[in-house]
Amino acid sequence: MRISLIMFLIACNGSGSRYDSPDDCKTMAAGSERDECWAEQAVALFQQSNNDPRAAEQIIEQQVSDPSIKDFIWLEVTKRYRPQSYEYCQKIKESALQERCNTIVSRPHLHRELLQGPDALPPGGPPGGPPGGQGGPPPRGKAPPPGGPPPRGKAPPPPGNPPPQPPQ
Repeated sequence: MRISLIMFLIACNGSGSRYDSPDDCKTMAAGSERDECWAEQAVALFQQSNNDPRAAEQIIEQQVSDPSIKDFIWLEVTKRYRPQSYEYCQKIKESALQERCNTIVSRPHLHRELLQGPDALPPGGPPGGPPGGQGGPPPRGKAPPPGGPPPRGKAPPPPGNPPPQPPQ
């Protein structure tokens, strides 16, 4: 519930951010206002430190105190900064947000424009052609990035050991 409220408030602010840059957040006293500032400015922080995302991660870890806001930040950083990697999804503690994050990464067609720019789509719309069946099915997407989401259920056998065979 709290995360939904945070996402709603940030979505309402959208481009009308109350903060001009990540520098505004760095100078604030610890507390909920600074956490909200980072929720709005985290992606900009990562974009500014493109050659050193570890420094941006460290700032978020140190300056954001609310775990729910931190989870939301990792989701946004994944969506808007590095949508091809599960790296930030694995930092999310809340299971529903982590699952949503994993879904974003596993579906490259959802962030094709971000990765390839606004001219990535062919003229006339997305792949598959016009309605009416004349364009055929859309082309198959690329496989999800290596590393994948954390495994669920039974772990695979260790390397070098064959999987157990059922009795005959």
